Amino acid sequence: MTKIVYFRYLYDEARDAKISIYQVGDIIAKFLPTEKDETVIRYALFFIYKLLPFAPGALKSNYLLPLLFDSVVKTLNNFKDNKTVHPLLVQYVIWFASYGERSNADNVARLIDWLDGKEQELAQFELSNSNRWDIVEAIHSYPFFGNSTKEAYFDKVAKIDGSDEMLRAKKLCEAMRGNTD
Repeated sequence: MTKIVYFRYLYDEARDAKISIYQVGDIIAKFLPTEKDETVIRYALFFIYKLLPFAPGALKSNYLLPLLFDSVVKTLNNFKDNKTVHPLLVQYVIWFASYGERSNADNVARLIDWLDGKEQELAQFELSNSNRWDIVEAIHSYPFFGNSTKEAYFDKVAKIDGSDEMLRAKKLCEAMRGNTD
């Protein structure tokens, strides 16, 4: 419980601009791979995720998200066999994927490789249909692909999952591509 209170304190201090959001992200990123208590991990991730909207765009995409992505991947490897925290960590890996214009981080490319079954470190973790759609949405916000490539990834996942979630993702992806048909 003490660790959770500490993370809440860090959240409050950063939200009130008394400490840097980057400092909080750095603390949490260093902490996560060493923590064994899944409840503490859930709260740490919750608090940093809630701080992200307050971070300037360049800080978020070039520093915070790559830092958190790598940390959550390491944490995910520590919880391979834990079926209760595993889905949450997979979701945070997807949410924290970014590409930095001023950094060498391109974790969206790693998500794409994961979806294609080519990413070595993440290949051992199964993606749910919801995870696949989240990756397709990340691909649609990825500036290095044209619409035809984005549509191809949409179609690839649509073949696996034709549910209502696919219909929601279709509308969202069409809007992201600028299609209003």
